[in-house]
Amino acid sequence: MIPNYKDNDGDSVLCKIQAVGLTFFTLADVLVTAEIALVLYVAVVKEKPIEKLEKWLLAVSLGIPLIATILPFTTSSYGNAKGWCWIPDEGTHIVWIVITLYGPLWVIIAFNIYAYFSVIQKINTQINMISEKEDFKRQLVRKLKFYPMILVVCYLPDTVNRIYDFVNSNDPDYVLTMIAGASTCLTGILNALLYGFTDVVRQALRRSCLKRRYST
Repeated sequence: MIPNYKDNDGDSVLCKIQAVGLTFFTLADVLVTAEIALVLYVAVVKEKPIEKLEKWLLAVSLGIPLIATILPFTTSSYGNAKGWCWIPDEGTHIVWIVITLYGPLWVIIAFNIYAYFSVIQKINTQINMISEKEDFKRQLVRKLKFYPMILVVCYLPDTVNRIYDFVNSNDPDYVLTMIAGASTCLTGILNALLYGFTDVVRQALRRSCLKRRYST
C-alpha cells in the first residue's frame, strides 16, 4: 500500500487504480489462504483427491475478488480513505467495506482455524498409530498451528481500527490507524515465509547461492 496524502483528489485515475488494486489483491490473498486450508482438509482429513478442485479454486480466487472490485463502482464508493485510496468508512460505503473484505475475512479466519485444527488432530492420531517419521510429523503439526494465525495477527488491529472509526467517525485515532496499516502490510511477507519458505525452497535457494558463488 502506498499512502496518497499528497493526492487529495479521490476521483483521480491514480486513486482509482490504487483502490481497485487494494480491493482485488487483498481479498484474493485472503481467499488463497482458505483454499490452502481447504486442500489440506480434503486431502488429510477426508482423504480424497484434490485434482478436481484445482480449476474451481482458481476460478474462485480470481472471480470473487473481481466481482468484489466492481461492486463499489456501482455507488461511486472508491475515494480517499485515511491516506489511502479505498472505500471511505462513512455512510452507505460501510456496506462495501464489510462485503468486500471484513465479512469474508473473518469467515475465512474461522474456517481456517477449523480446517487446520482438524488436520492437526488427524496427524496427531496418525503419529500415535505410526512411529515412522514421527519427528517430521510433529514438526509439521507445530508449523500448521501458525498458519491460521497470520490473518488474525495482520488483520485484527485493522478490524479494531475500523470498528473504532465506525463508532467514532469524527475522532479517528492516528496511532491505531498507523498500527493497522503496518500490520496489514505484513501479510504478504508472512505468507511467503510461512507458506512458501519450506525445506524444499530453502534447499533450492542454497543450491542456487552456492552455484553462483562457485561460478564467480
